[in-house]
This record gives sequence, C-alpha cells and structure tokens, in this order.
Amino acid sequence: MSDKIRKIRGTNFTKEEELLLLEEVDKEKLIVECKITNKTSSIEKEQAWTRIACRFNSRNLECRSIDQLKSKYDNLKSKARKVVANKRASLKGTGGSPTCGGRFDPIIGSILKIINIKTIVGHTSKFDSDSSCADYDWKKHDIPLLHAHSSASPIPVRMIIEVKETNKEINDPIPSCINDPIPSCSFTNQLVIEEQIRKEETEKKEEQRRQEEHNNDIIRFANSRTISK
Repeated sequence: MSDKIRKIRGTNFTKEEELLLLEEVDKEKLIVECKITNKTSSIEKEQAWTRIACRFNSRNLECRSIDQLKSKYDNLKSKARKVVANKRASLKGTGGSPTCGGRFDPIIGSILKIINIKTIVGHTSKFDSDSSCADYDWKKHDIPLLHAHSSASPIPVRMIIEVKETNKEINDPIPSCINDPIPSCSFTNQLVIEEQIRKEETEKKEEQRRQEEHNNDIIRFANSRTISK
C-alpha cells in the first residue's frame, strides 16, 4: 500500500529540483503571482504553468507533473512566509539589531526574488505583486537565483546592491565585487529581510507622524472657528 502511495506521490524534490523550479517560475512570475481572478487570467496561468513544466522537465532527469510543480511551489512559499515571520519576530526581540543567526537556505533567497517580502508577511505595498501584479524593483535588493544543477556550494553574493542612475546599459557585466567572499556572520538573505523590515518600520512611524500632524491641524482649525464665533 505504501509503495502505491509513494508511486502516486512521486519522489521527494531535491534541492536542485527546487532551485530549478524557482528559476523557471521566476520567468513567469508576473502571471503566476497575479491575483486577478477571471477567465482570461486563469487561462494565462495555466499556459504559464505548462511552459514552466515543459522547461523544467527538459532540464530535469525525473518528469514532474504540473500539479506536482504547483504543489511544491506553494509549499516553498509557505516555508518562506514562516522564515520571514520568524525573522520579523527576532528583530523585534532585539530592538531591530541584526542577529548572527545561521545562513539561510538559498531556496528562501530564490522565493524572495519572486515575491515581495511585505507580501509574504501579510502586508500590502505599492510594489506588491500579489495585489497589483506589478514587477517589484529588485535592482535595489538583488537576490540572484542560483544555478539549479551546480554541484558546488552556494555562490556567495551580496544581497543588497545600490543601483545608481547611470548611462550604462542594463546588461553591463556584473562587478567583480559581487563574488567577494561573505563573512560567516553576513547571513546572505537575512540582510535583505532585515533591511526591508527596518525600512517598513520607518515608513510606518513617518506615516503615523503625518497623520498626527493632520489631526492637530484639524483640531486647530476647529478651535479657531469656535473662537471667532
């Protein structure tokens, strides 16, 4: 009985397969992650997943069905949500200071490249692909996808790269500094998450300050009208 169930479910995905899947989903992310629900969008998503499955199976030894790929992708997103939620709680516990935790799974880095960080922790944003299908600007928070079939250890990359407006072509060669070794306590993907959370907290405080000023202006205006009467 267990053999039959295993045959139906298929073998577990390897890390290489997970990275390959995310690499292919990344090419279709604007369609896959779009939350518009109508007949047209449903057809487009099915077509996108068909393309993903074709490319995936052409590069993988074991053939995976569309349903298997969808299910695995949903599971990986769920895993990413938990990781970022735990990181948010950890930052709050340390007052927003970075922590020297273990290095993140490169799978998480690939997920964060596809979906906005604020989306997976339950917040909306003008960059939120889940709400607007807009392409988040990852040039400022670059998380390169790792090659799925590389047998070497994860490639060290700097996770936060400031992109200045220049006249250079977008396809300029990647600076050699990207391949600089990462210190043991630089926690690749953590840098991106911590930076985004701190930025979000700052924006929230600024919004509260503006709202308080607006409320005070209304009160002052109301008081001035009362006095004039």
